[in-house]
Amino acid sequence: MKGILIVAVILVSAFIFVVGSFGKIAAPMLQKVVVQEGTADVMKAASDAAYGDDAASRAFAAKYEPFLNQRYWLGRVSRILDDDTFLSLTKDTLDRYVGGPMEKDPRIGWLLFNRAEAVEDHGGFAEAWQCYLKYTRLFPGGPDINTAKSAVVKLVISHGFSE
Repeated sequence: MKGILIVAVILVSAFIFVVGSFGKIAAPMLQKVVVQEGTADVMKAASDAAYGDDAASRAFAAKYEPFLNQRYWLGRVSRILDDDTFLSLTKDTLDRYVGGPMEKDPRIGWLLFNRAEAVEDHGGFAEAWQCYLKYTRLFPGGPDINTAKSAVVKLVISHGFSE
């Protein structure tokens, strides 16, 4: 019985440590992805060159798909454990991927919609409105489209934003 209690205390302590310092744990993971992707300028140039050309778009997607997947899963975990890490991760991810051949990827949609919710929770209503609006334009059939449309209307009524 004592052994079970000791193991339980260790597990709870490890969980508290991970939750409390997730930003420190996630930073090296994200940095590894950033190094592999290259600078944002290089990536944006490759994205711009590939936009509209099917073969180049497929090559771009093949190269950057694993990095987007890593960002997506890190975002899923950070959304639960640490809003600050989530917000910095999504800002960098959206800056790199929106406007390019992979902007309509469902993982981008999830990151965009959840960034809007997180920013709105922190009082960034103008940015939340822009994110919701961008989500409605990029993902008109997305799983969160009704919520995003409602949020756009709510923010227009509450804060007077307009297109």
